[in-house]
Amino acid sequence: RLHDGREVPWPESPNGSDEGLLRFLQACSGAVKAAAAMFVKNLEWRRRAFPLRREGRIAELLDESLPHKERRFARMGTSLDGLSVIKQDMMWARFVTERYS
Repeated sequence: RLHDGREVPWPESPNGSDEGLLRFLQACSGAVKAAAAMFVKNLEWRRRAFPLRREGRIAELLDESLPHKERRFARMGTSLDGLSVIKQDMMWARFVTERYS
């Protein structure tokens, strides 16, 4: 399941790529059974977490009507692999404002 809630076939999923699977194997120091268990838990989490409901604080953080410099997250475009490229503004200690606190 993608972040927007769309279900995609395994070969089209970023999780189905060699790179997607390798990150679990690396996180488990090459232990295949542990990596497989971690991968399954990740898929279960994705099913619960996505799609993101654009309500309350989440809607505010993802508000695309704000000027580009004020956005915490902004879609910058698409990679050569067809994946979204996202900018995240960590705000470098400017996050403690009335708007973001």
